[in-house]
Amino acid sequence: MKICIITNLYAPHVRGGAELIAETMAHGFIAAGDSVIIISTKPTAGLSVEPAFAPPSAGLRTDKQASAESRIYRFLPLNIFYYLNDFKHCAAVRLLWHFFDMFNWHSAKVVAGILKNEKPDLVITHNLKGIGLLIPRAIAKLKLKHIHVLHDVQLVIPSGLILKNHEQDFSIVGWPTRIYAGICRWLFRQVGCVVAPSKWLLDFYVRNGFFKNAQQRIICNPVIAVETRYISSLQRTGQFLFVGQIEKHKGVEWLVDIWRRRQFVERLLLVGNGSLLRELQHGYGTTDSTDETTDNTDIKFVGKKMGQELVEMYRAADFLIAPSLCYENSPTVIQSAFQNGVPVIVADIGGAAELVENKKTGFIFPSGDEDALVKILENIKTLSDEDYKKMSKQCLEKSRDWDVGIYIEAMIACRIVGW
Repeated sequence: MKICIITNLYAPHVRGGAELIAETMAHGFIAAGDSVIIISTKPTAGLSVEPAFAPPSAGLRTDKQASAESRIYRFLPLNIFYYLNDFKHCAAVRLLWHFFDMFNWHSAKVVAGILKNEKPDLVITHNLKGIGLLIPRAIAKLKLKHIHVLHDVQLVIPSGLILKNHEQDFSIVGWPTRIYAGICRWLFRQVGCVVAPSKWLLDFYVRNGFFKNAQQRIICNPVIAVETRYISSLQRTGQFLFVGQIEKHKGVEWLVDIWRRRQFVERLLLVGNGSLLRELQHGYGTTDSTDETTDNTDIKFVGKKMGQELVEMYRAADFLIAPSLCYENSPTVIQSAFQNGVPVIVADIGGAAELVENKKTGFIFPSGDEDALVKILENIKTLSDEDYKKMSKQCLEKSRDWDVGIYIEAMIACRIVGW
């Protein structure tokens, strides 16, 4: 079967978890023996084509013939700036960019041309902001089977971000946002099937009038199997981990401030980049590049890490903390933690807490509730090694439910049912 995956970003051009999920999906289909056509963007002009391969990862048996028939198309959408350069521009320019992105006929034409030539059996779209929101209509005109995978709220809220206690802000419920959401409803109304990783996200779109005529499925995001921790020899390190964007909405500033004021002796390691990185480094912690100390040397920033280096940081942590102050969908960092036997302390906001079973694979607290988080951290100190090992083992067992092979089977089932 020939599968076409369309995503605004694809490695090496990445920003967050959505494009990593698209890549994992592509690798899963290739390993299953399917031909995969990937359409994405690049920061330079022209249309390029390159081969796509599934890496020889654990749990993936690459079919060389399918890999040889798989390829990646990349092009630069015609707009004011490239998607990953949005931070360089003011709000007025970004607003104009959103308008052109919504009605980007150039992208729709390029994508339609590729689809006509490739003739896929199934098209799966991921985040389309940055590659063009007219693409679903182009797919419908070609009468191709279409599954859209949701990752955030960007079809209702242009920024894709809703902060706790700011749900009624003008930027969220004002008339410009309502007009934008109405247009997106129209553009996506012919999608055949929609897949959401969390019940919260699917319910959010249904409440806002989306996908009334589409199949609706909840399927957790996929992960590629990794070599797991050896639980019987597991040693607790007294280290807590944060992985993600160093931004206010992720709860990073809130978390490190609590760590400093409460004077926790346990190490807090923060992995990631963002606009608050330098400010927080200077005010609260140390980095890999200096031995200077500030208020609290038990807070350490290490910047962005990937691959095996990041895996080792997961495995050196007792718990991952996901303290988000915004409505999350299904953070991939939680799944990565579980794969490495690391329980998660997660804020109950959006769909993030759906991945964690309280007191079995981690702990759940109300977003922004300092006392609740501190109570969890204090209770963890009394957790026996045996109880911790049991919790770690349950994380590993849960992660097997998200195997990419299971995910691929579920996606194929979506294609078959009702079509």
